[in-house]
Amino acid sequence: DLFGVEKGADFLGADIIVTSLTKLFSGRGDAMGGSMVINPKSRLHKDLSFAADVDRMSNLRLEEGCWEGLYPSDAAALYLNSRDFEARSQRINETALDLVQHIADTGFFKSLYYPALTITEDGDHRSIDPLYARYMKASGGAGSLFSVVFDEEKLCPKTFYDCLAYSKGPSLGTNFTLCCPYTILAHYTELDWAEECGVARSLIRVSVGLEEPDFLKQAWTTAVEAARR
Repeated sequence: DLFGVEKGADFLGADIIVTSLTKLFSGRGDAMGGSMVINPKSRLHKDLSFAADVDRMSNLRLEEGCWEGLYPSDAAALYLNSRDFEARSQRINETALDLVQHIADTGFFKSLYYPALTITEDGDHRSIDPLYARYMKASGGAGSLFSVVFDEEKLCPKTFYDCLAYSKGPSLGTNFTLCCPYTILAHYTELDWAEECGVARSLIRVSVGLEEPDFLKQAWTTAVEAARR
């Protein structure tokens, strides 16, 4: 689980949930950590708990030295950073949906991917994905992450990216909005193969943060105007 906690999803029917605490749970990008929760109601609970204990004890005997779990400074940062996690998560859910709806109205794209609003050449789906909806809490949302593939006959993706006044970087789940040319970063040596799999090389990924929605929308519109052909 990388995004479920920030979206407000309920995956408690699973046997085991592994979650990154480095992302929005912390938000500041200054600590690393993860969590593993074993469902006490799972029929595999006993076996999974035993396996987890064995793995932990094996790590304690590493030749490189003793592994004592979460580094104390990371633990302190995660504790302090996460105190307003729920409020930040709710605000980002709302801002991301607002921004995506603005982008849908602005146009100049071929595809827009977001759990609550997906637009492709095959049609529009302006509602929560049915599969995700089964697990979403009543107070949850669709998360911070969305991707866009522009119509290159109408807009230059490179110019748009260069002009977009968001922070740039390959991470996600930070308190500040991050943007990256995901396919180029993740599949630089195999772009043709990625496109054969349906992943456009010009895809741009955005992780929404805590900035004011009006700022994010205006920055997007400004970049679109600068990149129009």
